[in-house]
Amino acid sequence: ATERFFDYWTLKEAYLKARGFGLNLPLDAFAMQVSREAIEISFKPDIADDPDGWRFSLCSPSPSHRLAIADGSRADGGLPISRNAWPLQEAAE
Repeated sequence: ATERFFDYWTLKEAYLKARGFGLNLPLDAFAMQVSREAIEISFKPDIADDPDGWRFSLCSPSPSHRLAIADGSRADGGLPISRNAWPLQEAAE
């Protein structure tokens, strides 16, 4: 249950950051639906956004971290997302 909470929180945060809203948009103004097949977003009627214009990716780069990407580019198939791991020592150099 805790993992699912952080999945939803991370997805909502990704959307807010992608739109540049910060926390100025109430978290109850939109909802995320997560299933094995897809991640979808829905909006309250007063939010001027199109759920079909968004694609989301969610992963766990480590057992204690969640990463969500909100892609509102409307590019065919979405923007390419690649996941790579770099040892921390190399990243610091």
